[in-house]
Amino acid sequence: MKDFLLNCDVCTDRRITVITSLDEIRREMLDREIVMNDYVAVLLLRGSAEVSINDKIYRIKQNQMLFGQPSIVLRKLMISVDAEVKSIAISGEYAEEIFALDREAINMQIFLKQNPVFSIDEDSVRVFSQYCDLLKSRLAQKDLPYQKEIMEALLTAFKYEFGGAIINRMDFPRTEFSSADSIYKQFLLLLESSSPKYHQVSYYAEKLNITPKYFSTVCRKVTGKTALQVIDMAVLRDVESLLRRDDMNIKQISATLGFPNQSFFGRYVKKKLGVSPQKYRENLANNV
Repeated sequence: MKDFLLNCDVCTDRRITVITSLDEIRREMLDREIVMNDYVAVLLLRGSAEVSINDKIYRIKQNQMLFGQPSIVLRKLMISVDAEVKSIAISGEYAEEIFALDREAINMQIFLKQNPVFSIDEDSVRVFSQYCDLLKSRLAQKDLPYQKEIMEALLTAFKYEFGGAIINRMDFPRTEFSSADSIYKQFLLLLESSSPKYHQVSYYAEKLNITPKYFSTVCRKVTGKTALQVIDMAVLRDVESLLRRDDMNIKQISATLGFPNQSFFGRYVKKKLGVSPQKYRENLANNV
């Protein structure tokens, strides 16, 4: 999706995109099928729109939001000529890097998957618009010191403030979670509570009383990723967190994370992150 977002009235650093005009999207998506790779929140401030999401038609009105997640399919977008929007898009990889998989996030993710279009109140409209404007202004300042840290802090604050506003102030319809959603929620809670995190798909499948093959099918259905990819995402967050610390050496980090030895840990990090643990630690230090 980013291939044409870059041509819109946006500010972007390829991880985060703030959109303030849909002129280009009108042209690009009119007869296209788009498989989402990003998390996208679109607020319609004025006008109306219609879009097919996973083959279901949704009509969007003023002060309603469309929330897109990786792997959903968008088709047949129609937007009224008077439409005004504000939107934030975050790459899937970057969202997974900076947002923890806590219980509220899990519930919100599943709800938004089942209810991608919903209304918000005036205060939430104001909050969302303010964060869009602030993120856009910071993205425009390419030489801003500590820009990466500032953007992460703003996005985390946005997640809690706007997400909290939705949870607390909206009257969500009672939603029945599918069997796959329920299994995935149980898996994430297991993953979240494990310290160190188990790396094997078979471990979680056994705990959930399902086969590893069905377990991966469930994960792919809910998230578009395999079970191993979800586990790796969680493990790599822990890897980065510990490599940022200066009170543990690589051997200690390897043992803390449950790897059989330092050599195995080094190969794992090199395969997943492209560099050795020591080099990745140096890169993190240089970006502070």
